[in-house]
Amino acid sequence: MTYELNPSAALYRARREFTHYELMKVHDPSGSPEYIAVLKSNALHTGHAVLVCAGDVDELGAVLRAQGPPRLPRRSEHRAR
Repeated sequence: MTYELNPSAALYRARREFTHYELMKVHDPSGSPEYIAVLKSNALHTGHAVLVCAGDVDELGAVLRAQGPPRLPRRSEHRAR
């Protein structure tokens, strides 16, 4: 798997829109691209998906947009008060 250091304009715009996710484009050994969004640690416990994968950046944006804006994190049951 390879990671693109210089993102496309569409991926750059998506990164600016979804700041609570780490967005990246990777390629498998055959060269097929896949777009991945990983929820950042400061946005855990917000009800958003932790990992989202899509075939293109527009599809990834549509899935992330459908979740709505990030909410305030809920207190973890295991966290000290």
